[in-house]
Amino acid sequence: MRTTISCKQWRALVAGGFAAGALLLSGAAVTAPAGATALSASIAIPSETPFDRALDAIALREYAQSLNLLRIASAAGDVRADLLLADQLARGLGTPRNDAEALRVHERAAARGSNAARALLALNTIRSGAGKSAASQALLTLKGLAVNGEPVAQREWGVILLEGRLQPRDVELAVGWLHRAAQAGDARAQAMYGELFLQGKGVNVHAPTAIDWLQQSAQKDDPQGQYLLGGVFRDGHGVEQDVIEGAYWMDRAATQGWADAQWALSQMYVKGGALVPRPDQARRWMLAAARGGHAEAQLRLGIMLMEPGSSAQERSEGQRWLQQAARQGLQEAQQFLSRIEPLNNTESRK
Repeated sequence: MRTTISCKQWRALVAGGFAAGALLLSGAAVTAPAGATALSASIAIPSETPFDRALDAIALREYAQSLNLLRIASAAGDVRADLLLADQLARGLGTPRNDAEALRVHERAAARGSNAARALLALNTIRSGAGKSAASQALLTLKGLAVNGEPVAQREWGVILLEGRLQPRDVELAVGWLHRAAQAGDARAQAMYGELFLQGKGVNVHAPTAIDWLQQSAQKDDPQGQYLLGGVFRDGHGVEQDVIEGAYWMDRAATQGWADAQWALSQMYVKGGALVPRPDQARRWMLAAARGGHAEAQLRLGIMLMEPGSSAQERSEGQRWLQQAARQGLQEAQQFLSRIEPLNNTESRK
């Protein structure tokens, strides 16, 4: 299902996504060539700008290098670099996560005329718990940008209508906005639109349509599209089941920090099947998912660390993971804690 492309084609694909104001790129190499070695060998053209070299570095998962190159390109006024730099900062790729700097870079991009950045700033205001007046103005800004054709705004306005929390829920309108953003080349919108056809939300379930959109998203390195496409192949949903292909896409998304993919990949390594069981890889990805806020991963990791024979340090760490899972509302974590906390109190009185 994967098609080999050249570095020049990969760059064009990525740059095209940014031209549409759409791409949320921040991680693993493009879907093909499959590995960094193959991709490195395919780079046969010189990189003439820092932005081009940053794309090459991202393709090879050299995030610290790409971050430096994006800073150079951003300082030179390249708004495409602004958007990608902010995304890497927000995801913590090549550097510790830095939401404050990402916000400043988005503000710079907006000042340089990027409507995609303006949409993301409006969304940040809406999500930040700003006052009612500021949130209302941000919603108007987001809707106005969507009406004027900005794909990022169209996507996020569609999500707002689909959720029905900030605006009256309107699934039909939401589907329409997501479709417009997907058609414009927005990688995340393509993933979301494809997911609608997987789940039958506002549309009839239609696996071929879902897979087509998910493939478009995944080929632009969008982790949500890669995660969903991985699940399609893992489960044989509308395609011939191919666990290896599913693991490939899951790994692409997991490498970008997509917690659902990290958890799914950990379970694939636990269960084996077409994959060789790898307890070390299973635990690695489970820990990554837990750190990314995945409640089920936090629960299972906590229980694992609380097993008989665990050290006092491991049990203490396990209890912290269980508490995090419990705060997310997992009853099993709450029940497990209720059994161990009285024991802790008894031991502390000895």
